[in-house]
This record gives sequence, C-alpha cells and structure tokens, in this order.
Amino acid sequence: MKKTVLFVLCLALLLGCCACAGESKTGGQTEGFSAADTLQAEPNAVPQPEQTPAPAAEASVQTENSGGIGPEEIVLTVNGEGVTWEEFRYWMFAGLIYQGVEFNEATDWDAEVYEGMTMREYALEDAVHSAILYKVVDQNAAEKGIVLTEEELQELEGQIQSNRDYLGSEEAYQAYLTENYLTDELTRSLLSSSYRYRDLFAEMFGIQGEKLSDQEAILFGDENGYFRAKHILMANQDADGTPLDEETMAAKRATLEGVLKELREAEDPVAVFDARMWDFSEDPGLSGNPDGYQYRRGRMVQAFQDAVEALDNYDFSDITEMEYGYTIVMRLPLDPDAVILTGDNYAFTLRYSAATYAFELLVQSWIDEAEMAYTDAFDRIDPATAW
Repeated sequence: MKKTVLFVLCLALLLGCCACAGESKTGGQTEGFSAADTLQAEPNAVPQPEQTPAPAAEASVQTENSGGIGPEEIVLTVNGEGVTWEEFRYWMFAGLIYQGVEFNEATDWDAEVYEGMTMREYALEDAVHSAILYKVVDQNAAEKGIVLTEEELQELEGQIQSNRDYLGSEEAYQAYLTENYLTDELTRSLLSSSYRYRDLFAEMFGIQGEKLSDQEAILFGDENGYFRAKHILMANQDADGTPLDEETMAAKRATLEGVLKELREAEDPVAVFDARMWDFSEDPGLSGNPDGYQYRRGRMVQAFQDAVEALDNYDFSDITEMEYGYTIVMRLPLDPDAVILTGDNYAFTLRYSAATYAFELLVQSWIDEAEMAYTDAFDRIDPATAW
C-alpha cells in the first residue's frame, strides 16, 4: 500500500493540531466558473478524510500492550535507525482513524477494512509504511544539512500553543494528546518532520517548484492528461438560468458562423480569435481566465474535451454544441506557470504540480530502497490489544 506521501506527512498536523480543524488554506483562489460553470463536468466523488478530532479513549494510554512492549522499545529499524513502540502505535492509531475505523473490545480485527486486508493486517502494514516515510525524510534532510530554522521552531511552538489555547488548559491539551496516542515529544518530532519534508522539497525543486524546467513541467502535463484552451461561448440561457428561445439561439449561431469565417480567412487567427472572444464570448469565467483554462482531462464537459483533443496548438474548432450553448474552441500549448483549474480553493501551477509529483516519486524511491529490520518486539505486536 502506498498512501499519498503528502497526506501522511500532514497527518500529524491533522491529529495534533486540533485548532486548525475545518480551516481552508489556499494558494490563491481561481476566478471564473462557479456552480453554474459553462465548461466543467461534474467532479468525481472522491472520499476525503474527515478533519475532526479522533474519538476519545475510554482510559488513559497504556505504556505497554499485552506483548509487554515498553514505549521506548525498538520494534523495527529503518536504515539502522530505530522506531519505538510509542511512535509505531501512534501510526497504527492514525491509519485506522484515517480509514474511519472505530475500535473497542468488540472490534473484529479479522474483518476486511481495506483492499482485501483485515483490520489487523492493515494496521500493521500502514504503520510500517508511515514509520519508514518519516525516517527516510529525516535521514535525507540530515544528509543535505537541512535543519529547522529559528523561525520554523517558533512557528512549531506557536502551533502547539494555539492548540493549548484552543482547548482551554494544559490539562485539556494533555488529555487530547493522550486520547490520540501522542506525547509532547512525539508531537514535536512529527511536526518537525513535516517541516523537514517541506524544506527538502524547497531545496530540491524550489518553494513553488521553480527549479523544475519548462520542459520537465510540460512533459509532466503531456503524460498526465493536462490541456489548455480558450473558447468563444454563446450561452443558451440568460443570467438567471432561463433557457433562450430558438430564434435567439439561431442569431447567436449566426454570429459564431461569421466569426468562424473570419478566422478561416485571417492571416493571424490567434489575434482575431482573441478580439472576437472579448467581443462576443458569454463565458462568465473569461475575465478571470483571459489566457484560457489549463486543466486535467475529466474536468471539462465531454463536448469541449473532444473538441480540444482534435486540435493542434493554436488550431480552432468548428462550431461545437455543448449543453451550455455554442462555442468555438482554440487549443493552446501548456503553460508551466499557469494555474490548473481544479474547482476547489487550491490554486497550483502546472510546474508546482509536476514538482510535487517528482518529489513524491523520489520519496517513494527512498522508501522502496530503505533497509528494514524487525525486532522480536515487532512479532509481539497485536493491534487488538495495543490500546
């Protein structure tokens, strides 16, 4: 199982930073298409982890399980560096919470929970993966001489203090840590690793992926189904969503036919397209996306996508009928620094997306190449009796 690297590294923040639950962080919101968008297809339903505190434990955290494993006992090593039972148990707990599993004395640990795996198997395998991930990130950061800056250390302590303030007292904060199988020391360790992950990325690819070349970003886009296009839309409904009559739509189509004739006769069809787009297009997202839309296959309605894929760069389509009206589409080359249309509050460029993908592959290679060794204590771990 290869969970998303970015998710695992944010998991400590998710479970350890309760004050941040529910807040939205964006890199800048894209303007344009809203719920009444003219191009976007219905988004695929993708399950998202619930950003809520983990369920409270009924009793204080055990320092040992039925196997008699002490909190500081090493259960496995990653490239010779030990992972304690305290840390490993947290990863088991966090992985189960991520899958929405609530467990107690009546839990069936042999029930299937994820891709044919029993809950017991999943808890162990997922925790091993997470433990390896954090270790290889820290180890590679150390090799590159990356240490947390004073500003980052202050920010880390500020997050912890914000959690204390949110919960109202030190006693409540410690109870929250206990309920989530965390300690002060482990919380700081996990948060520090998250900073080192971010700093490793910045060192290798730049904060916004700016160290990645245009060629590499465009190759990533080509290989992963990204497109860029603009269009001249004649909408089939008014601003209130009322469908327009046949006579009105016939007049709009005639306008587009005139534009199409002009484009075919133009010495510079790109310039003509831009001029007529501003003259006639009724796309509500035009003002926010004057250079077109950069997106991934599946984001736009099928008629628009089919038109784009039939074109070479700077070619234009015939009049295309969509569910939102008539349009003429022009395909554009991918732009490494143009934002990708996603339909949510996150705004990332193609270059940044390519860089994060390249970094995830690199981190995964560190995981795959890590030398693992398991101690006798690991053989005594039973997730059913670890709590």
